[in-house]
Amino acid sequence: MTVADELVGYVCAELGIADVTVVENGADLPDDAAATGPASPLRDRGFVALWMGSASYPWQAQDAVIAAARALERVDPEASIAIVGDVRQDAGDPPPPGLIVMGPAPRAAAAEHLRASAVALCLYHDTPWALDGFYMSPIKLFEAWSAGVPVVATDLASIRRIVRDGETGLLVPDDAHAVATAISRLRTDHALRSRLVEAGRRAVREHYNWDRAADQIAAVITRVHERRRRVGRPRSAP
Repeated sequence: MTVADELVGYVCAELGIADVTVVENGADLPDDAAATGPASPLRDRGFVALWMGSASYPWQAQDAVIAAARALERVDPEASIAIVGDVRQDAGDPPPPGLIVMGPAPRAAAAEHLRASAVALCLYHDTPWALDGFYMSPIKLFEAWSAGVPVVATDLASIRRIVRDGETGLLVPDDAHAVATAISRLRTDHALRSRLVEAGRRAVREHYNWDRAADQIAAVITRVHERRRRVGRPRSAP
């Protein structure tokens, strides 16, 4: 099993496995995504776009998030960006005024920060060292949809396969000004924000949820078991 279509070619060509099933990641169903932690202080910070991740993984594009916070000062100073996770910056380079650094958080607290935010940032850098470029099935995107938070995501092939621009999220190039502009657009266009929220929740209910993933995994296990039963186990050596 693999989590993305882009990985099928790799698994077949490099690992020699011919029978591959794609089981996308997911999130809790919207009706099950109830509050589990204390209220987030982000609820009192106005219009906040949230990024969650780690500076240890450069493809998660924390540098682009910080650059977008700087661009947001010029594009729309009424909005801000919050980071949940560890932050890495060059010495002597102060964070922009519009950047809220929350630091690492336990899962329950991180979920409350997400629910308290107006936008979720699912930003990534392409990975030219990977087969066919960047590939993934982004759990943070599905969690944002489930929580009723509209998404701004980087326009990469594996993200474009999941997010329909203007319908289930906003796709942007790997560019700080474009990210800031998308955040500002969502702050001012309430109708668009409402449409994206509803479409995201619907996508999780219909496909990107753990119940569906569990059913698919169970079906694969059942199929493998039935195949082994029909073929029979090889006899042990005497």
